[in-house]
Amino acid sequence: MTRALIAILALQPLHLPAAPPEPPPPPEYRVVAIAGRFAAYVGPQPLILSSKLREKKPATYEDAILAFGPAFTHQLSSSGSWEWHFDDGKSYRVPGNWSGPLSTSITLKLLDAPPPPSPPKSPTPPPR
Repeated sequence: MTRALIAILALQPLHLPAAPPEPPPPPEYRVVAIAGRFAAYVGPQPLILSSKLREKKPATYEDAILAFGPAFTHQLSSSGSWEWHFDDGKSYRVPGNWSGPLSTSITLKLLDAPPPPSPPKSPTPPPR
């Protein structure tokens, strides 16, 4: 009987606890430096700035970097525009300046917050 029990147990697969899942990789950000200055970053998410900063009216790329910090470009952006995002959902956008000079004049374009998503529609009951 003991031999039969050992044989049965030997044929059973071992159930080892699964290894914990690997944490997701951190988001990747790339720095854009122009003339040795941190001018912009490329990544999946922007930093959110206080909307009070919009009171500043920068006239050049350099002024905008001083006022708001480095610009953001989404890693999937095809236009490569530079953006600054604010806590009220609005953002400034300018054409990207990838090689300088940062003293080039800009006109900031204020983009409104996207509309909130509409609630899911409930299914229409069948007619009676």
